Parts: sequence; structure tokens; C-alpha cells
Amino acid sequence: MFEIFNSDDHLERDSLLSNLLIHDLNQILQNIRTSSELTDLYINDPKLKHKVKGLLGTIKQQTARGFRLISNVHKLSQLEKDQLNLHKIEVCELLETAINFVKTPLQDNVNFNINAPFTEYYVNANSLLQDVFENLLINAVVHNKNEIIKISIKVSELNRGKKKYLKMEFMDNGVGIDDVKKKNLFKLKTINLNNGKSMGFGLFLVKNLVDSYKGKIWVEDKVKGNFSKGSNFILLIPKAK
Repeated sequence: MFEIFNSDDHLERDSLLSNLLIHDLNQILQNIRTSSELTDLYINDPKLKHKVKGLLGTIKQQTARGFRLISNVHKLSQLEKDQLNLHKIEVCELLETAINFVKTPLQDNVNFNINAPFTEYYVNANSLLQDVFENLLINAVVHNKNEIIKISIKVSELNRGKKKYLKMEFMDNGVGIDDVKKKNLFKLKTINLNNGKSMGFGLFLVKNLVDSYKGKIWVEDKVKGNFSKGSNFILLIPKAK
């Protein structure tokens, strides 16, 4: 049976989950309330009316974020109960769906570049692999101060002994992650990056999903030795036979 926690860790786990849920929901609701109040102020002012579209986009984006937060909590519960069955699944379609989910509310300020020799790859996982992709992409967008956000995805194959993996690298031009924060990045705690925003549940869910696939994930600097140039999240998923 796949287990995330030892029995002694449950109380600490439940407290951390509760604190993270409260923290992230408060932040989401505050963003929605602020955007709603500003919309009320701007909508009848011809000089400010052009800002309403952006505020409505923020409300829509934060609402989607709230639903995703609730979904992530539910999926963590599924993981603990060992309710996730693994099977042969195609990666590129899931990746494309994840990219479209991220692009829709953010319109034209995110550029994606995919470097993959083939159009189909099969791994031993399940449909929640899409959540892995979405959380990695969302983090690359949220923790980015650039007007144009650039995300490159490189796909290749890797053999480690008798094991064959699909290797996926998610590279961004965001704020980066220093070496100290890298050590705790996938643990159940709030990770605040240089822009003051929290990783929340996303990467914790990602790590546990990847573990359930018997895969591996870690993060490196996109430019070796200079974390401020962006991050490279490297994902290994066992290939399907």
C-alpha cells in the first residue's frame, strides 16, 4: 500500500494542511474581494472602465485557483487512501490540455516552447499526471515578474540501469529558487519565494503523485550557478512497456 505519512506524522500533517488551506483560501478570497470592489468603482468611470476587463480576468483566475485548491486537497486524500490505479497513458495529450488550461486566463503573456522528438510518449501513470503538469506550469507563471513569461518544455528518454524513464524538463524565466529553499520545496509547508508568493499545496501534491508513479522530481537552476535566471523542474516518469 502506498502511504504518504507514518502514523506519528498525521497530527502534524493535518495541522499543516489546515493552516495551508486557510492561508491560501484567505488569499484567494481577498484577491476576489479587492478586484470586485475596484470593478464597482471603475465600471461607471469612462476614464477607468478599460481596467474592468483585467479585474474580471483576475476574478475568473482566482476562482479557478480556488477550485484547484479544493481539488488538490481531495487528491491528497485519494493518495493516502491508495485509490489511484496506474496504467499505460499517453503524455503529450495531457501536456497539451495542461498548457491550454494555463494559457486561457492569461491570454497572450505566456510563451510556450516544446522540444520533443516524437508526438507520442507512453508512461505508467494515470490521468492525474495532468495535475502534475498544470501545477508545474502554474508555478512557473505565478512566480514570474516578467511581462512576457517564457516556459520551455524539453522531452527526452533516459535509461538508468534496467529502468527506462521519460524525462521532462520544465524551464522558466521566473524569480528562481535559491539552494536553501530547494531543499524544502516539495515538503508540506509554505515555501515563500522572492516575490513573496507561496507554493502552497501544488508542489507537495506534485511530489506525492510522482512518488506514486515510482518516478522522480527535482529542481535545478536553469542557468547553472545563477538561480535568479529561472528554474528547471526535472521530472522522470517510468515508461510503459
